[in-house]
Amino acid sequence: MQLFIIPPCLRHMPLQTPPPGAEPPVENPSRRENEDLHTITVDKSVDGKLGFSVRGGSEHGLSIFVSKVEDNSTAEDAGLLVGDKLVEVNGISLESITMSSAVKVLTGNNRLRMVVRRVGKVPGIRYSKEKTTW
Repeated sequence: MQLFIIPPCLRHMPLQTPPPGAEPPVENPSRRENEDLHTITVDKSVDGKLGFSVRGGSEHGLSIFVSKVEDNSTAEDAGLLVGDKLVEVNGISLESITMSSAVKVLTGNNRLRMVVRRVGKVPGIRYSKEKTTW
């Protein structure tokens, strides 16, 4: 038999119990994450540009994020936004990928079918004590 000592500060607090028949709400985090996923197709322009820039990479402890979308580009027309996290490109996962490998994936095709997660923030990298800021 185990005995528990209730601290004096908690002895007179009412118990917080849900009403009979009520269940506490349970949030499914994977459902919320899936709601933020979007599939975007970007074609290279006639001059060979994709119309967006990225930053990040596993060497910085980061995923790959869109840091800039050029005005009037195919990326802008497709709906790509600054702060989008690139999850997958043409079936290749960009999770835990270096920047140089990500660039190879992004520049290796004329059409990019990208799965992005709408984060809305672009990470900034500070080298003092290797902190990552948003």
